[in-house]
Amino acid sequence: MNPEIQMGKNPIDDHACLKIFLNGELCPLSEAWIPLQDYGYLYGMGVFETMRFYPGAGIFALDAHLERLRQGARTLGIAIPYAVTDLKMAIAEVLEANHLTGTSAIKIILSAGPGPLRPDPTHCDTPTMVIMATPYTPPQQGFQTITRPSPHTCDSILAGVKNLNYLAYLLARQQAKQKGADEVLFVDHGGCLCEGSTTNLFFMKGNTLHTPCECLPLLDGITRQYVLQIAESEGIPTTEGCHSVTDLLMADEAFLTNSLIELVPILSVDQTPLATGPIVERLMECYHTRVRSDANL
Repeated sequence: MNPEIQMGKNPIDDHACLKIFLNGELCPLSEAWIPLQDYGYLYGMGVFETMRFYPGAGIFALDAHLERLRQGARTLGIAIPYAVTDLKMAIAEVLEANHLTGTSAIKIILSAGPGPLRPDPTHCDTPTMVIMATPYTPPQQGFQTITRPSPHTCDSILAGVKNLNYLAYLLARQQAKQKGADEVLFVDHGGCLCEGSTTNLFFMKGNTLHTPCECLPLLDGITRQYVLQIAESEGIPTTEGCHSVTDLLMADEAFLTNSLIELVPILSVDQTPLATGPIVERLMECYHTRVRSDANL
């Protein structure tokens, strides 16, 4: 048994003083509750977005995140009970209520809401909306990675939806931590690299930036889209395709992306060291320029 639980300490005590947005109201995290019949809890039926707040700039790509939330909810048949302007106001209220003025991580969670215990989402007519924010410290070094089989196939409806059913990713991350790694790289049944458990993959070979194509089972990350745009504006050729682990091991440099970590170099794959190079730093500088111009709230 976890010794903290055995001693009576609540594992969320460290964040108990945080205030969150829950179904239209601000409340302390320690007092927040959702029904046990909520389909997000019972079956992982819901969508979420994770965003980064930058001091003096705002939230990067906020509109893109909210649009992806809307599209994912529509795919799952969940109605978002708030207009975009209301969601932006709620995010601002959560940041203000928690006195978050430094770098912060923001998470929006939308579940199908309560329904019957026998699975039938057609009876879920009251979605649950949660918005949380906490201070965030970016990683200070590159990632060690391991490879694992992808939990999705190309025709999986969930591959392109940022959904709450995260069990396969969590188990893979657990395996990575047990092996001293930071992230997992998923490989499909044909041997093609797809994505990380929470990241998208890029690597340089020669003068070309490579990334897995959208035809593979992966989430087309918002930061991924920005990196491709930045590379094009910098005159760096890009290609989206099917790449093997061997291709990655022979790369001149490689990195992972998402909205929180931005761009982080890959240091190793399955304990094999990878080369490092200057492109990550160059793209990161351009990315920060975009942040200053595109962040908003």
